[in-house]
Amino acid sequence: MAQNKTQKTALRVSEYLQSIPSEHMRSDCEQLIGMMERCTGDIAHMWGSSIVGVGDYRFVNGSGKLSDWFMLGVSARKSALSLYIGCGLQFVQPMLKSLGAHSAGVGCLYIKKLSDVNLTQLENILQTATEFSRKLAVDYTGDTSDVRAALAHATKTKVRAKEARPKKAPLPKSKETGQTVSGNSHVAKTVGGKSSKDSMSASSPHPSQAAKSVRSVQSAATRATSKTIKASVKANANAKSKSKTKRRA
Repeated sequence: MAQNKTQKTALRVSEYLQSIPSEHMRSDCEQLIGMMERCTGDIAHMWGSSIVGVGDYRFVNGSGKLSDWFMLGVSARKSALSLYIGCGLQFVQPMLKSLGAHSAGVGCLYIKKLSDVNLTQLENILQTATEFSRKLAVDYTGDTSDVRAALAHATKTKVRAKEARPKKAPLPKSKETGQTVSGNSHVAKTVGGKSSKDSMSASSPHPSQAAKSVRSVQSAATRATSKTIKASVKANANAKSKSKTKRRA
């Protein structure tokens, strides 16, 4: 069974709460723990040194291995309260619209203070998350059709969001080098040996791109020069050879 880095400890929740320097954050944490205990029907335990977890369950993680975690959790961070949703936010995503001021991570909700959110809706979210966590547990034998439906909906939503993102237009290529450049014709004109003030603009390419284009042209020029020199040396050698042959004759 896969072991999480954060494990349940014997530390006391009350001692952790007392260690929170902010009075309002400490009070909010106590209120949240009460909500979580009502939703799960379980008591709170410390996980690691700074997370209060409620409602243990065992599930199969993304790697296909068994893992132990908590259904709901909370931790007081410097700037906000972190609410851990064990089943993942995809199961409660539609409910977040009417929650109030918050931000979301992969499996966490971040709330600066409880007065910023709708507490009734928050408890509904925690209750729904608990129900889905129970259905994700390996020992659950009931109907899981709503779990599959929620996962399918979350996948479709993610795909639609990705498809809705504006696609970047392809960058133009330099006529001299054939390389992709940014901005207008500044690089092409500079590389081609032409210079004009109107070729400079706010949309000029990044210096590193311009330098890359210049180096490419210089390299091509060096190769061409090298071939020319080799051809010239070969021609001179042939001419000398013929001259010697004529003298002998």
